[in-house]
Amino acid sequence: MIVASRCAALVLGLLALGAAPSPPQNRWPEFRGPSADGHATGCQLPLEWSEDKNVRWKVEIPGRGWSSPVVWDDQVWVTTGTLDGQTLSAMCFDRETGKVLFDRPIFRVERPSEIEKFNTYASPTPAIEEGRVYLSWGMYGIVCLDTKTFEPVWLRRDLQCEHYRGAGSSPVIIDDMLIEHYDGIDRQFVVALDKRTGETIWLTHRPRHFGTDNYDQKKAYATPIVINVDGQRQLISPTSKGLFAYDPATGEEIWRARYDQFSTPNRPIYEEGLLFIGTGFGKGVFLAMKPGGTGDVTDSNIVWKQARQMPSKPQAIYHEGLIYVVDDAGIVSCMQAADGDTVWQKRVGGNFSASPILCDHRIYLFDDGGKGTVISTGREYNELAKNELSDGCLASPAVAGNSLFVRTRTHLYCLADALAGKPADSASAPRIAAIDDALKPFIESKQVAGIVTLVAHEGKVVHQSSLGDADVEKHRPMGADAMFWIASMTKPQAATAVMILEQEGKLSIDDPVSKYIPSFAQLKHKDGSPVKETLTIKHLLTHTSGLGGFSLPKVGEVEQRLLEQQAELMARAPVNFEPGSKWAYGWSLQVAGRIVEIVSGKPFDDFMAERIFKPLGMQNATFSLNEEQRARLAVTYKMNGKKDGLVPTPNTFVSARTGVKQTPMPSGGLFADVESVRRFYQMLLNGGELDGVRVLKPETVKKMTSVQTGDLKTGFTEGNAWGLGVCLVREPQNVTAALSSGSFGHGGAYGTQVWCDPVKGTLYILLVQRSDMGNSDGSDLRKEFQNAAAKALGQ
Repeated sequence: MIVASRCAALVLGLLALGAAPSPPQNRWPEFRGPSADGHATGCQLPLEWSEDKNVRWKVEIPGRGWSSPVVWDDQVWVTTGTLDGQTLSAMCFDRETGKVLFDRPIFRVERPSEIEKFNTYASPTPAIEEGRVYLSWGMYGIVCLDTKTFEPVWLRRDLQCEHYRGAGSSPVIIDDMLIEHYDGIDRQFVVALDKRTGETIWLTHRPRHFGTDNYDQKKAYATPIVINVDGQRQLISPTSKGLFAYDPATGEEIWRARYDQFSTPNRPIYEEGLLFIGTGFGKGVFLAMKPGGTGDVTDSNIVWKQARQMPSKPQAIYHEGLIYVVDDAGIVSCMQAADGDTVWQKRVGGNFSASPILCDHRIYLFDDGGKGTVISTGREYNELAKNELSDGCLASPAVAGNSLFVRTRTHLYCLADALAGKPADSASAPRIAAIDDALKPFIESKQVAGIVTLVAHEGKVVHQSSLGDADVEKHRPMGADAMFWIASMTKPQAATAVMILEQEGKLSIDDPVSKYIPSFAQLKHKDGSPVKETLTIKHLLTHTSGLGGFSLPKVGEVEQRLLEQQAELMARAPVNFEPGSKWAYGWSLQVAGRIVEIVSGKPFDDFMAERIFKPLGMQNATFSLNEEQRARLAVTYKMNGKKDGLVPTPNTFVSARTGVKQTPMPSGGLFADVESVRRFYQMLLNGGELDGVRVLKPETVKKMTSVQTGDLKTGFTEGNAWGLGVCLVREPQNVTAALSSGSFGHGGAYGTQVWCDPVKGTLYILLVQRSDMGNSDGSDLRKEFQNAAAKALGQ
């Protein structure tokens, strides 16, 4: 991961309200979280808690350990060890219920070394990613487990140093490597392992006599970060008596800086072009320095030092130009990041080891005795709440969703406000009245029964509204949690699955389709003549394949033909034109979906869930509705015979019935709510990343959203072109007049629309369910929505 400076959020004054918070992140993958700095985004954490208030669940953790929890979707992991250190174990809990999913000894140690009274045999925090968790106990061993089977993938027990007072450095995932510090009293080194196999990629020894000959001052407990300095990636690696920068690809030293403190436990922060770090034990000192240069840069690069009431163990929080620290004795300090000058100091009491976290301008502090203090950020001290649990914290907390995961000496708590995270209704969501006013006539004239709209700008939701009814007959109002069949808006997500495989080197969109499905090598025209142009995956994604031969079952019947069977039908049918010679909207994404199955070895819907829906937190994106989702489904309507009202009509493409097993349709089978739609398209608008989770590389998104059809006439409105699975606005006009050239998106058969404007940083989502909308890409409803939103945003 690369830690980058944050930009201030744009405030839209004309809305007369603040932008809605970003959706909460569902993952806390390593020590200090997804951005490595204790920041949690978009969460609604409880302000108050106790043993009988806002405790969602509480489970006992046997033994003793200060490793922080890590969270990946529905799993929470910690390590522990017996008091004598002879048995080292891993535990996994269900995030929602606290149910123990895994509890197993990993290593047996015959003669453990001595540890310091404030440390344990299980203090390094695990690192976790999709399908894998990496658990370390320092010199006693490191293991990679499969998070589905819980079986070991690899382990190492040969990385030896004498920690003497216990290990503390945590492993971190960087590209395809797992990097960890081993700073003992006898040996000090940094090692990069191949995360897939556990094999050593590089191992770099620290200087043997760096700053001291005192063996007890050579050990350290720090964890590194990776930063980018003028295009150069640097692994920032603290240890006793100094800080090193290494090339993360090779382990070669770039520069070093010296300080006087030892046993450093901190993970640096990189903001405003400066590195910030507490330097450890002795007398705690906090410093800021410029990264860069070569050799010893101590004298040239250190910008400021602060020694007044600075921590040795707890780590810092940066926010909006200020640094916040709590020292080991419970004094909180606020400093200016630019020069280290103290803004304020306040004693909150207690002794501290755990590092604080930040969420929504609140800083959460947990002391060794069980007290939890919440303060607000700012240039004046403002205590918001004082809470208490039955035991204290030496492990730093984690955040996922709207829950706070707190490990005390004996238990793991999930703390959550009972009301947090529920879908916003029309009263609580941010709303632009002009957009509602523009769309209400469509409901009043009975052109649609209900509408859900969302506008995001610069990553923040600035408008969300639900108008009309989801079910007119039952008087069920439309809500933000309504489910919609999004039809062809599935295609960009199916194309994303293909592009994930391409960026992993498992296929190329220029590959012949026949490489994966041999029957496509024998394509013919209607007159029986062979097709001359080689059909490629790119043709499938751009609707230039010419393929035919596919039709849906009769209305009311469920599509149960597998993608394999559908692809074979299309391979045997005559083509409508030479691949690449024309654009014709069709079902070629079915074949692309089959290729995803072949290359990945997984059913298409499983691949989509594992690689796109779950990582992005798209909790209501599904090819088959469950009972609860079915109850939220907006009814599909069509105009009556007189064209003066609406009547319910069945979905003619996919079954909306609960529990019906049908083939997932890459061309148009998804159901989703507005939040799931937003999360996917915001990821594309962000260049492939959302909430610290990267699905696509920026260059992959650029490729998807660039013109791939040359001068062919494409799309359902004038001035369009086609990318890979997405429609592009080449020349804005009429219905697309509010969008910039280069905007991309897709519509759906029942009127759903989503468009991303990367020039203005704006996302538009319009969800309705009407089966006879005709060309919804060119509808007045879409036009009025986009024009009203753009005008309200001053665009």
